[in-house]
Amino acid sequence: MTVYTTDLSSTEIDRWITRARLAPYVHVAGSDEKDLAARLYVWNARLASACLETIHHVEVLVRNAIDHQLATSQPPDSLRSWIVDPDVLKPGELRAVHLPASCVPPQLRTAQRRCRSADRVSQMRNDIAHHHSLLDVPVEARYRDLLDLAAAVDPAAAAWIEGISRVADVLAEAPPGP
Repeated sequence: MTVYTTDLSSTEIDRWITRARLAPYVHVAGSDEKDLAARLYVWNARLASACLETIHHVEVLVRNAIDHQLATSQPPDSLRSWIVDPDVLKPGELRAVHLPASCVPPQLRTAQRRCRSADRVSQMRNDIAHHHSLLDVPVEARYRDLLDLAAAVDPAAAAWIEGISRVADVLAEAPPGP
C-alpha cells in the first residue's frame, strides 16, 4: 500500500495548495486533520491522473471506431451523415435527406445508452481538467462506464485497457478516513 505522505508544514499547505482548494479534503478529513486532508489531496491527484490515462485510451478507441464507421458506411443516397437523431430532425427532415427513419430508432436506442455513459465520463473528465476533488464522484462507476464504452467497441480492447489501467490500484490506496 502506498502512503501519501506530504511532509508539508501547515504554512506550506496553506500557501501552495490554498485553503479553498483544500476545503473538500478538510471537510472529509475533519478540521483538525490538515495532514490527512493534504494526503487526500495528493491521493486525489494520483487518482485523477490514473482516470485520465484510462479516459485517454477509451477516447482514442471510440474516436477511431467512429472514424472507421463513417469512412466505411455509405447511406443509400451516397450522403455521409451521422446526424440522424430523431430528437434533432423531424421525420420529414429525415426523409428529405433520404435516410429511412424506420432503420434509425433501434440503433439510436443503443447509442443513447452509450451517450449517457459518455456524458457521465465527460463530466468526470471536466472535473479532472479543472482540478476538482473526486471525493464526491462515483469513480468506480465512471470507471465501469469507461470499460463498458470500450467493450461496446471491442471487448478485447476493453480487457487490454482494464489490464493497463491504474484506477483500481489507486482507488485501493486511498488514505484512511478520519
